[in-house]
Amino acid sequence: ATGGDLEQNTKELLAQARLTGQKFGVALNEKDVMKDISKVSKATTLSLGMSTKELGKAVSTTKALGMEMSQVEGIANSLLDFESSIEKELEAELLLGKDINLEKARTAALNNDLATLAEEIAKEAGSAADFAAMNRIEQEALAAAVGMGRDELGQMLFTQEQLVGL
Repeated sequence: ATGGDLEQNTKELLAQARLTGQKFGVALNEKDVMKDISKVSKATTLSLGMSTKELGKAVSTTKALGMEMSQVEGIANSLLDFESSIEKELEAELLLGKDINLEKARTAALNNDLATLAEEIAKEAGSAADFAAMNRIEQEALAAAVGMGRDELGQMLFTQEQLVGL
């Protein structure tokens, strides 16, 4: 589908998965990465210029951060509903008493840069320990601000912790 040689594309995808895993200090299951690449929407594939490297980078980054591509695409849609997204961001800031800046995430969503979007969401969401220290209302507000549900955010942070431990 990307117009290249299958063997070369596979090597490039696997190399990108290893590089991304090293960048985030996690061990990625290359078979899972390859399986997830096959599930990427056609619109996303076209938006990434049908580039094997960009496809591998986006999927590997989302996996390394404990997310799925479909989840990141949903987050992108949520963040691009500007009025609602900014309202949720301000509500979370008030409840948490800390600054949350999702501008870079919104820009990445607008430009179909899903790898950067995933990184920004992970950065703003904080750690599993931060999440555990919050009460339920704070957890829900933070999750809504980053375009997720409370359980989704908890799962993402839990998965991040597990990946770092590998």
